[in-house]
Parts: sequence; C-alpha cells; structure tokens
Amino acid sequence: LNFGAATVELSMNIGSKLAMLSLENAEATLQADKDMINSLVIREMGSFEAINRALREHIYKALEKCQEKVNVDFASLFLSLQKGADRTISGPDREQCSDLVLVKVVL
Repeated sequence: LNFGAATVELSMNIGSKLAMLSLENAEATLQADKDMINSLVIREMGSFEAINRALREHIYKALEKCQEKVNVDFASLFLSLQKGADRTISGPDREQCSDLVLVKVVL
C-alpha cells in the first residue's frame, strides 16, 4: 500500500477494516500476551485511542498513494484512448497525466 501498488479492491478492503480498528478489542492466544501488548500500548502511546488514530493516519496516507497511482493510471489510459494510440503512456506524457490528475483534483 505504501507505494501505491495494491489493487483498488485490496486497498478498499484494508481501508474499510482499519477504519473500524479498535486495538483494545484485539484478541491474543494467551492472556499474558494480551496484557503485555496492552501495557506496551499504554506505555508507548498513552492510550488505545492514540494508537488507533496513528494506525488510521498511516493507512490514510498509504491509501492516498494508491488513489494517486490509480488516478495517474486512468489518466494515462484516457490519454491513450484520446490519442488513438495503442501504446502505454510513459516519460513526459506520463508526467503530463500526473499533472492533469493534480489539476483535476484541485479544481
């Protein structure tokens, strides 16, 4: 996900699961493991909400990368279709696609 290489479906599934993340409700095989993890979370993060928020922020940024890559890929495909080309857009044309996506998102 961090490099935008995951499929849209996989990205959406992971994002949906992590949007509802509640680490305090996680289970462990042994109660001693759960107790150790819980105390580590409190010691390092201060609260479960803090770690849940940090994990959601991390996945948010990773999903933004995926969305950016998909948008550029679609822009490249659309440009190829408009040009009637049967080649993959690369180089400066690919950068133009990225610029077009940025302009479209900003507008």
